[in-house]
Amino acid sequence: MVDPAGRSVGRVRDVVLVPDPTRADAPAGTAYRIDGLVVGVPVDGDRLGYGRTVHAPRLLAALFTARRRRQRYIRWADIDHTGPTIVLTADPGRRR
Repeated sequence: MVDPAGRSVGRVRDVVLVPDPTRADAPAGTAYRIDGLVVGVPVDGDRLGYGRTVHAPRLLAALFTARRRRQRYIRWADIDHTGPTIVLTADPGRRR
């Protein structure tokens, strides 16, 4: 992912989906839409089950939380995804 000037913002690490109640053709609770992307460094703790709700053992939780601070949440509306490169069209300062 790059900003409008072509500088790298980071690699896409996760896609955030939210329920989409506007899809009348899908059974209830089965339609989702992309809300945004998580961009930044990988957090190995997520793969090991240390998500945002796991707080023990504290040393590992603190380590993974510190690394997660370097990730950014980018809203789907702030992304130009029409070409071969994903381009950020707004300020990338918001965090997940």
